[in-house]
Amino acid sequence: MEYNTSAAAKIAERLRLTGVLEQLSTCIGGSGLNTLLLEIFRRRAEKLSPSALLGLYRANRLVQPSRTPVLALRELEYKMLLVAQNAGFELVELSPAAQLGACSVIAPVHQDKVLSALRNCEIMADSTNALALHDAALQKSAQAGTRDYASVSRLLRTPKADVKGHSAHFSIACLVSAGKDAGNFNFEASALVRQFDAHCRLLTDVFGFGNIRFALIPLGGDGSKVLAERCAAELRAFLPHVCAEIRDSDLEQNYYDRLQVKIDVCLGDTWYEVADGGCVNWAAKLLNNKKQRMFTSGLGLEYLLHLKNNSG
Repeated sequence: MEYNTSAAAKIAERLRLTGVLEQLSTCIGGSGLNTLLLEIFRRRAEKLSPSALLGLYRANRLVQPSRTPVLALRELEYKMLLVAQNAGFELVELSPAAQLGACSVIAPVHQDKVLSALRNCEIMADSTNALALHDAALQKSAQAGTRDYASVSRLLRTPKADVKGHSAHFSIACLVSAGKDAGNFNFEASALVRQFDAHCRLLTDVFGFGNIRFALIPLGGDGSKVLAERCAAELRAFLPHVCAEIRDSDLEQNYYDRLQVKIDVCLGDTWYEVADGGCVNWAAKLLNNKKQRMFTSGLGLEYLLHLKNNSG
């Protein structure tokens, strides 16, 4: 998929600015490009009247408020953070801005799915990537211990999702565990149990879900089937009241490494996916160390509220 590349090239050609994309992206330093773009946006903003500003606001789905009940969401976010802290996760309050390339450089996410910004930033689109960068920045050398982080963030993604009641921005609880390979998939199994235990506590104790299931999806290569079986065994031993099943992948994806995991809850007779995660190679890439491991998961807090409200 070419996204906006071909469209941008056509605009440059129409303005007789052949080669301008290459020059702006490679021949000008970051501060110089920021200066140029800031001046362009300043001039565009100067030409706006208050009525034109209002019209633009009404037409821009990216800036519209969410319809989620505010106090109910804040209470849920607090409870999730409290659960994560009690489970031993370090709470991190992330910036609403992420480093430019946080999603596209270490994960196979196209930059056009993220709202890029000035000053070498982008609007936060995935807090797991931001937590991975946070962890890597703290490591002067690859440490043997496990590092566990938790955050609740409001994410904004540009692709349009035609789901009633949902906005372009939404609240997600993310857990990230990082550490050195301990052999025999010990790191992965331990991280999975810690994270799923925290998610499960929120789903049962706060939401009252009595029917939850875990799905482990081996993605092929490097003993992924053995990894899935090891993790499933650990989950069944630690959370025997929850179904943990190994499931075949129904979609072709290259986001997770070796193992993808999901959490489903049942409302009435229907199962809904509320959490997604898996092994990623981001720590190995960022620290240039193949022995580094990372496991991430995200729980849709706002989505859970919509499910509960609609079911009631």
